[in-house]
Amino acid sequence: MEQQSKPVAGSLWTQSLELRCLLCLILLHLFCARTADGQVQAGVRPPVPEGRLLVEIAFEGDYLQLEQITGRLQAQVVRLEHSRLFLIVDQQSVLSLRQEGLNPRMVNQEGFFQQYVRVEPPTDSLIARLREVGGQLVQREDSFAVFRVTLRQLNLVQREGIQARKIEDGELLPRFIEINASDDQAVALIISEGVYIFEARDGTFLGQAFDYQIDALSQHGLEITVISPPFDEFDQPRPEGIKKTGRP
Repeated sequence: MEQQSKPVAGSLWTQSLELRCLLCLILLHLFCARTADGQVQAGVRPPVPEGRLLVEIAFEGDYLQLEQITGRLQAQVVRLEHSRLFLIVDQQSVLSLRQEGLNPRMVNQEGFFQQYVRVEPPTDSLIARLREVGGQLVQREDSFAVFRVTLRQLNLVQREGIQARKIEDGELLPRFIEINASDDQAVALIISEGVYIFEARDGTFLGQAFDYQIDALSQHGLEITVISPPFDEFDQPRPEGIKKTGRP
């Protein structure tokens, strides 16, 4: 009897509470960062509205506690990163956070908000300089590269004469990949890197990822193949993939 493929979310939902909470938070992040077809939206979030503040608090809770905090304080969640929660709140909410012992810290917007920029040609020296100022290489193609930078980093390299323009919608697309992951630890690693998985069966996962995610997983020893865009069933023949040892 032919074994049917099944969504990855169904198989992961039987894992521990911590893993389920992590999955929910990552899916929230991906929903905010991508459109329905997986494209990364160009640009950055609008400036913090007048009368409101960008703050950071330590956060080790789950998504239910996150909902309680945002509902009680009427706060807007901006980012959750390594047990740090970034919120947009008003002054009264800052006082409430302090009274609850959460010790909110004011965050400089220029060093926080990020955008995706395109630089070309993607020479080694140009990429090295952008990395030196703290930019993250998201994708490298033959004729251009895309970096994620803060406004402060962007202003710095532009003053040096580096031409970097904000990407347009549809310019940055993740690669379709196939990952071999035979144990729960490998699956948790894939999720923690924010890789979008849309199908899984027998330890093989189909998904979408950018170069920085592919490189991170490869460094942990996972076998990743860049494939042609998607197929309905695992059993259908595919063009030969490219083993990921560097950028495609």
